[in-house]
Amino acid sequence: MLPPPALPTPSRHPWQRARVQVRILRRPVHRYLTKFSGAHAVPPKRQALGHIATSWAGALIAIGTLGWMTNACHAPLMMASFGASCVLLFGYPESHFAQPRNTIGGHLLSAATGLTAAHLLGEQWPVLALAVASAIAVMKLTRTVHPPAGSTAIIAAHAHLSWTFLVLPVAAGTALLVVLAALYNNVIEHRRYPLYWW
Repeated sequence: MLPPPALPTPSRHPWQRARVQVRILRRPVHRYLTKFSGAHAVPPKRQALGHIATSWAGALIAIGTLGWMTNACHAPLMMASFGASCVLLFGYPESHFAQPRNTIGGHLLSAATGLTAAHLLGEQWPVLALAVASAIAVMKLTRTVHPPAGSTAIIAAHAHLSWTFLVLPVAAGTALLVVLAALYNNVIEHRRYPLYWW
């Protein structure tokens, strides 16, 4: 005796299929949106007034020295991104981002990346984006990440600069900043800089 024929499965209506698709899409969207609520971590406490004062004085001395030497030697030693470097060198000298390898290497590699992009591709905004993105990749590959150096890539790619920019102000300026950071931070009893040189 033959088995009874199988009953056809009822096909879903289009609105049922659409509801399933929406449910499938809603899960990753929900996960993405919940990230905006934060991780509910506690923000760091304000640092002691003594730490703030020593960081302020260090940055004042460093940028003041670079400015004075620029005028005295008639050589460009100052660059906007050095202000951000001072945040790390004098505010957080124990950070890996503040170490000499990162400060000097990060600025030099980012400047070279920006100059290369500008000389090969021009100086339009897509080139600036490519220069910054490439500088980040190069710094990560070489273990020389220094966040302020991202702006050095923009400066190098945007300001119609020659390759001498790598020497003045980048190499000379960062070397002076590192020397000043070592001289200043090591005078303070509870600070030690650098953690490593290279």
